[in-house]
Amino acid sequence: MENSRRTPSECASCQACSVRFCGGFSRLYRRAICIFAIVVVWYCLSGSPLVPSPLRTARALAGLLASRKTWLDLGVTLLRGLGGLLLATAVAYATAIPCGLKRSLQDYASPLVALLQGCPPIVWISLLMVWLSLGSGVPVIVVFVSTFPAMFINLQQATASLDGGLLEMAHFYRVPRHRVLRQLVLPGIQDASRASIAFAAGITWKVTATAEYLSAENGIGARLHIAFQNLELPELFAWTVLLAVIGLLIDTLIRTINTTTTYNHAQG
Repeated sequence: MENSRRTPSECASCQACSVRFCGGFSRLYRRAICIFAIVVVWYCLSGSPLVPSPLRTARALAGLLASRKTWLDLGVTLLRGLGGLLLATAVAYATAIPCGLKRSLQDYASPLVALLQGCPPIVWISLLMVWLSLGSGVPVIVVFVSTFPAMFINLQQATASLDGGLLEMAHFYRVPRHRVLRQLVLPGIQDASRASIAFAAGITWKVTATAEYLSAENGIGARLHIAFQNLELPELFAWTVLLAVIGLLIDTLIRTINTTTTYNHAQG
């Protein structure tokens, strides 16, 4: 007969899973209460002709979701945001790690990073519209310049805070650079990497929609601008709700990935 008793490690694992499930349910409940309160306030304000009711907005949203063009615009916006985010991530890793390992390189890079960080997205949108006209190039580049500085700073500081003794020992024993990068640097900055990517992903969606609103002919931001120009208030509110819901889903996905990664790292 097999022993049905659980080992202490199995019990601890089940208890941890139970705590995580209860915590997740509690967060979901609190968010639902907040959303309900927002809808109630919205309903109370909808007597004005400038504020469509939640019901009219829901009907407009249902019409948008039934349209194939809406899904195409959604895909275009996601691709633009993802393209800018991937570009910013690749450049941040390629530049921040060397700058963190060698202070002289940081002195060269800091003025450019400060310039990118100090200029609001509207400045880059205006310039890029003059240089590139309309199209996908403007949102992608705006996402890049909006997310790259924070990612660079976080990764550079995390790299600079690594144990210098270990790096010197690796250099003394002539450990290949790719092994130092893979086995020492990247594991040492993984917490900063997760935080940087989470922050960048959180603002990518908003920056992409803003850039599309002013500079694109398609995408969710462009459709939002068309609804504004035509004063189609239910559709304008429907696009706003859709943007907010997708942003909430992205934030939830990022939090879930970070929580799961942190938990697995602690268990492993």
